[in-house]
Amino acid sequence: GTAVAAGNFVLNANWGSTATVTLVAGTDTFHEYTITCQGAAIGANPTVTATFTSAYAAAPRVKVELNGGTGTGTLLPLFTSSTTGGYAFTYQGTPVTATTYKFTVFVAQ
Repeated sequence: GTAVAAGNFVLNANWGSTATVTLVAGTDTFHEYTITCQGAAIGANPTVTATFTSAYAAAPRVKVELNGGTGTGTLLPLFTSSTTGGYAFTYQGTPVTATTYKFTVFVAQ
């Protein structure tokens, strides 16, 4: 698969005005990244929108799991939707400022 980078991920405002995506590793088919929640306007149920580096021929199955970091939350799959070009999911709850949330993503055709 094609490698992913921080630029593949867009955080909505509820992660905080200066939230970041770091520690990105992997490819379109399996990757991990860490979100640091920080800044003003942190709110409930923030979302992540990801763009695949290489588009798929059909919308793949995607599973997103919270599996680390200093923040807490559900360990259940967080996947919401996918297209041939990417996926989006909603973190259930309100993230806490200055905490990290590590996500693992599995993508399969």
